[in-house]
Amino acid sequence: MKDLKTKPLTKVGRVLGTIETPDKQNSVYLQEQFDLELCLTFDHQEISTKSLSRLPDPKVWSEKLAIGIAEVLIGDRPAFQLIRWLAFDVYCSVQRRAIWPPPAGNRARPLLRCVQVSQLNENVINVSAVIQKGVRGRAMAMRLVAESDRWRCTELLVA
Repeated sequence: MKDLKTKPLTKVGRVLGTIETPDKQNSVYLQEQFDLELCLTFDHQEISTKSLSRLPDPKVWSEKLAIGIAEVLIGDRPAFQLIRWLAFDVYCSVQRRAIWPPPAGNRARPLLRCVQVSQLNENVINVSAVIQKGVRGRAMAMRLVAESDRWRCTELLVA
């Protein structure tokens, strides 16, 4: 067994953990410190916002997003193409529900029947849409939050 050297890990004077590294291998690619206090947060309140005049038209944008989500759910589009416009928890939900790879056969595209947009405040919009594929129609509800230069879907319900 190689001679291992233990190094303490500190952040602001506190030891977070230790890591054992080979003594003779001092590589610039070896991470000797790590922060155990790192965590992912999905707090939508801290997002910088701009006025609605700089954002895309919410009705046109939500129509395209609704079609994109429907295409992911039926397997016509990979889910990662929507990650920029979906919050992380919404993206995970869409990815879990998606049919991938798509089934062979019926390749009818989803058709957007109608979209209703209601503005809650300057930075939040609720959208309801009806999507049809073949003879089956489905309802979709989304909450869009203004984020720098785009709308981001933070809540999604498909029934």
